[in-house]
Formats: sequence, C-alpha cells, structure tokens
Amino acid sequence: MHVTTSATCSLYSADDCASIGAATLRGVPAELIEATGELSPTRAWWLRVPAVLLSPRSVFFTLREEDDEDVAARAEPLLLVIWLAGMGSVLATPTASGLLDDRDYDTMLVAIWTFVAGLAE
Repeated sequence: MHVTTSATCSLYSADDCASIGAATLRGVPAELIEATGELSPTRAWWLRVPAVLLSPRSVFFTLREEDDEDVAARAEPLLLVIWLAGMGSVLATPTASGLLDDRDYDTMLVAIWTFVAGLAE
C-alpha cells in the first residue's frame, strides 16, 4: 500500500501521519485519528462546495476522477453550485435590479422568481 502525506503533515508530524486524511499536530491521540476514519465520497464532495470559492483549482482537479462512486457522489453538490450560479446570474440582470421598486413585487415573490429562474438558467 502506498501512503502519501501532505506538506502540512510532514511539517508537523510525519511519523504520526498515515495519510492526507489523518494530518494532525503532535499531541492528538491516535485513537481519535482512527475514530474519524476516511471521509465518504459524498461527504467529501459536500465539504468541497465552499472550497470552490476558496481554492477552485483543487476542486476542478478532483473533477477529473472517473470512479463511478465519485461521479455519483458529486452529482448533488455540483447541481447546487450550478443552481446558485444561475440564481446569481439572474439577479445580475437589468430586470432584477428594478423588481423591488415595483409595488407589484414583494420580497417573497422576488425570492421565488430568483429560485425558479435560477433553475432555468
């Protein structure tokens, strides 16, 4: 079995680290590390959703994975990112800028319009 360690892991405690998922500082009990275990692919992808804004290169790199389990795990998180991007692009239109100025539209109606139009985008 080939074990890789992250740069952070090698800086702090290379002899205590078993893999990238177990990167820790010295003083953390080994039982705690073993109890956390590996992340499931679904949980890993949900944790990557905010990382799209912080470090998109690493997220886009993991999109290259073609494992069937990984492809299934990333379906919902990627749908959410695409949907939020659609909602943002809808709100950036000139039509959306004047919706709340009109008395016919209230905040709830604009929210529902954004929600539905983000799906269509």
